[in-house]
Amino acid sequence: MSTSAQAPVSMTWRKLPFMTMTVGSPSLNLGLGESNQSSSSISFSSAASAPSSSSSSSSSASSSDVMFYASDSGLVRAQMHAGDSDASSASDACGASSSVSFMAFDNSCSHICTSQPSNKWLVAAGRNDDNNAHSALKIWEVDRAASALSAVASTAETTTTMQAVRSIKIFASKAHEGAVTCLSVVEEEKASLLVALGCSSGAVVIIRGDLARNRFHRSVCLAPEPVTCVCVRAAGVAGDASAALYLATANRIAAASLGPANTAPASEVPLATLDDHGAAPNCLAIQPGTPHECALARDEGVFFYSMDGRGPCLAAEGEKRLLTRRGSLALIVGDQLAVPGGIAASSTPASVSSTPAAITVFDLSAKLIAYSGVLEGDFKHVLATSRGWLVVTSSGCFRLAERPLSDKLAVLERKNMHVVGLNIATAAGATASELSAFRRRWADHLYGKQDYEGAMAQYMCTVGHLEPSYVIRRYLDSSRTRHLAAYLEALHQASLAAPDHTTLLLNVYTKLRDLEKLDAFVAEDAQIAASALPLDERQEIYRGRFDVGTAVRVCRAAGYFEHAARVAGLAGEAGWKLEVLLDDLKAYDEALSYLHSLPRSASQSALMSHGKSLVTARPEATVALLERLCGAEGGAMSSSGPWSAAELPSDGDAAPGIAPSFATDDMGTMDANDGDAVVYAEPSAFLPILVDAPAALARFCSTLLRPREDGGMPADEAVLRHTLLELLLGPSAAAAFDAARNRMGGSSSAKNAHALALALLRDGWPQSEEPRFDAPRAVTLCRLRAFRDGALFLYERLGLLREALELHVEAGDADALVASVERLVRLGSGSMQLWEEVLEHLARMAGNIERRETVEHAVREVLVRIERAELLPPLVVLQALSRGAAACDDNGGGGGGGGGGGGLTLDVVRDYACRALEREARLAADDEAAAQQLLEEAESARVELESLRNEARVFQAARCSLTGQPLELPSVHFLCGHSFNARALGDGETECPLCAPASRAAREARAGLSGSSQQDKFFQQLQAASDGFAVVAEQFARALL
Repeated sequence: MSTSAQAPVSMTWRKLPFMTMTVGSPSLNLGLGESNQSSSSISFSSAASAPSSSSSSSSSASSSDVMFYASDSGLVRAQMHAGDSDASSASDACGASSSVSFMAFDNSCSHICTSQPSNKWLVAAGRNDDNNAHSALKIWEVDRAASALSAVASTAETTTTMQAVRSIKIFASKAHEGAVTCLSVVEEEKASLLVALGCSSGAVVIIRGDLARNRFHRSVCLAPEPVTCVCVRAAGVAGDASAALYLATANRIAAASLGPANTAPASEVPLATLDDHGAAPNCLAIQPGTPHECALARDEGVFFYSMDGRGPCLAAEGEKRLLTRRGSLALIVGDQLAVPGGIAASSTPASVSSTPAAITVFDLSAKLIAYSGVLEGDFKHVLATSRGWLVVTSSGCFRLAERPLSDKLAVLERKNMHVVGLNIATAAGATASELSAFRRRWADHLYGKQDYEGAMAQYMCTVGHLEPSYVIRRYLDSSRTRHLAAYLEALHQASLAAPDHTTLLLNVYTKLRDLEKLDAFVAEDAQIAASALPLDERQEIYRGRFDVGTAVRVCRAAGYFEHAARVAGLAGEAGWKLEVLLDDLKAYDEALSYLHSLPRSASQSALMSHGKSLVTARPEATVALLERLCGAEGGAMSSSGPWSAAELPSDGDAAPGIAPSFATDDMGTMDANDGDAVVYAEPSAFLPILVDAPAALARFCSTLLRPREDGGMPADEAVLRHTLLELLLGPSAAAAFDAARNRMGGSSSAKNAHALALALLRDGWPQSEEPRFDAPRAVTLCRLRAFRDGALFLYERLGLLREALELHVEAGDADALVASVERLVRLGSGSMQLWEEVLEHLARMAGNIERRETVEHAVREVLVRIERAELLPPLVVLQALSRGAAACDDNGGGGGGGGGGGGLTLDVVRDYACRALEREARLAADDEAAAQQLLEEAESARVELESLRNEARVFQAARCSLTGQPLELPSVHFLCGHSFNARALGDGETECPLCAPASRAAREARAGLSGSSQQDKFFQQLQAASDGFAVVAEQFARALL
């Protein structure tokens, strides 16, 4: 993998004040021995510790920033600075401090650092004697160590002892022994650590595992010369499952893959050379997660590498002492650097030493110099914090902190470096609202320069954060209409458009006559259309793009009817689409095809609203659709999709000029049914849309009155029968008859509308069953329409034969009248008065000379029936005929024309009258004979009564008349001649047991005669009184009624 050297890239780097250096304590006493100790023998590390045990009991106790210093004496000093490590000034972070020392090694401590990224472990490398073979690695838990050290510092002690969690021998082989020159520690899964130690022998010792529990593996990488720098990256960072190691010597840089975490590596890991140029100590840094994570600082520039090889380089000439990275920032300490665009370090310190060190910070993502300056005193080390770095020199501790993002962006905006500012804000993780505010200011700047297109590009990125009216007001000018359309499109794509925005966008399209944009706006997304999503989900997604009602309204107002229909169809708004097809496009066939493609419920609802216009324009096809919805002719609609052209009943051609794509390009074919079970529509719901088309309505009703395929009938069958009956009896009876006669089962032989209506009634009310319609309503309709046959049928079924007689009388049908009376009497519903009324009606009908012969024949038949059954007295018969003849004379002969007196002649009743007189004469003779016999009996009774009053009566009976036993004393004798033993009679018996019934009957008859006289008197009083109710009340009060 070794490659030749690459020349540094020449690029102009602008210097902007993105970082600030603040000064802490003017003198930092390391306290590590002699004051002339060289900086090369000191190592530094820092960590933010937990609250010390000596802090106050407040729950908000702040943490401390702890800096660890190591020296060749093996002593480690912990410098604890009160306050947050992110303090705004260096004096806050470095000024108020306390220090405690503890002996880490007996001989020397060469390197010390904390584990990255959480600073949980403090790791130190050193020796307990002068022999490198006894080099050891010790670890401490930072939080516990800081707490213990803080407790010691609170007692004013300056030294203590600190027991390491684990001490590990570094070298496992004598061949690899040497002085430790560099150290790198990172944290892996759980408590695992990855430690790499570079040695002067050219070996890199790798210790990996849970060091605290003494569970680790040791491996080694061998370089041909002493190692100056080493960096490691944990496994699983930046999507790489394998850990990585980078090392540098004086003449080369190499890398090695260490494999995934918790795996046992080989004892010797092979190295791959990345470049043939090395680096000085502290000049190798790594920033995981960046494209080229490893950076190497040399005098001619900074070079970047990854595991795959060499990457770009940065031209920055000058001696480098240290390189460290933090995010997109790279800090270099060394001489003043010569970079394209000028000298990086230009600020002058308060007092410059003989060998000043310059510090330069590059923002690699923004290609800027964030800070440059000269340090005071001898440079010692740089420690990373959460907001920057702590720079340690012999003059004190300095904080190098990033300025807030808002300050950076303000600087870039003043210099019109908006692209750089946007990159910096994005890399810094700015919130969406912050980015939107920056883009708005950028867009306002471009708008002020009349760069309307560039400004709109930025305004479009603020959608969802900036009020749309702010942008829309600026682009209402006609010359900026296309830019306004682009912004409104972005609003709709983000589903943030209000109805007014949709209206404005469509108005812009129509004003620009941009049909391509309009087509694209109303079209469904191609990916969604090709997906397997259910239809309702696709429609919901489409409706979420914009306000469908507004879009349809605007397209119709602008004359883009096809687009309006397509929008409504894709959104599943059947009502709106039909309104456009029928009212605007007059595309009736397309509307019918669309209705066939809808589910039953949707098709029914749409027809309820728009069916009238379809019935007017395409009656046959519309009725066929209605019949299918109601389950006629095979039941459910086909589930294979819309009907083909051959299946659709056609009443004419489609409207000219209609693009088929807009009529049929919907969301796809819908199933005919909403579910597994077919739910038929109620036919009565469709009657209002057919009311103006009698023929279509008659066809619809007659079709649905036939049984469905499943044998069922509509729930509102009665409504259909009444509707069809009214059509057949109404003014449009001829059209209704032609439409319905071939569709009603068993009724095709009907010759006219009335015959078909009678068949309809008979079919709806079979014998011995309940009617399937409202019979009283049907009677009313038949009487209003003078449909005599239907009314007679209904009267007969209802048992209203007296009403049927009235119909015969009105029609003058004598034979039917007589037949009806006979049927009525036969059924037991007639009375004697009924025959009297019949005779009177027949006498009236005889006034019509055309019907006189028929009437006379009917009268003779009635008289024969009356005489045979003795139904009426002859006088009553003659009086009824007389009243009818008188009424006929009053009406001018019954309206029949013809002379002869205009009524019945005596010849019709002569025979009946003669027979009646003869019968009355016989009855009179019989009555006279019976009266004579009664007189004789009365005279005999009178003579006997007189004898009883004046003559003695001898009782000679020897036996009891009741029991037949011989009479014994005591005995009882009655005047009637009967004798009884006293024991045979009951107590208190005063009447003869044998004659008592006849006597009692006589008394009752006498009492009845007396009551009849009272009743006659009552009726006479009632007839003569002016207030009949008063007479009745008086009789009740006297208990006479």
